Amino acid sequence: MDYFLVYKTDKKAKLVKRVTFTDGYSFARKFTITLYNPEMTRYILKKKINSSLKSMINLYLMCENDEDDAAREALIPKVDFLRSVLIEKYAFYLSRSDVEDYLNKLDKMEKKVGMLQSKKSRSL
Repeated sequence: MDYFLVYKTDKKAKLVKRVTFTDGYSFARKFTITLYNPEMTRYILKKKINSSLKSMINLYLMCENDEDDAAREALIPKVDFLRSVLIEKYAFYLSRSDVEDYLNKLDKMEKKVGMLQSKKSRSL
């Protein structure tokens, strides 16, 4: 399949040349965008992972301060899900050091949640 490299100017879009791209990453929200720029792909994937990590940290802080067992039980599947997505889908597009950093962060989060569960059960 041929793709066209298009530059948009203020008044019109210019067709520059016909090119062929491979190994792009597709983002699907309301419409599908396929990126072929590796730096932009890494940037967007890191933003998505950081957003997920931030929500998990907020959930962890809520679990730490409350006696909410439902929130604590919801945290471990989220950590496992993010780990599987990171390994199966995002690892190809991110550098090896980035993947290892995120996996270390997820391991630390899982250990903290495990310690939190043992503290709660010990007090009973």
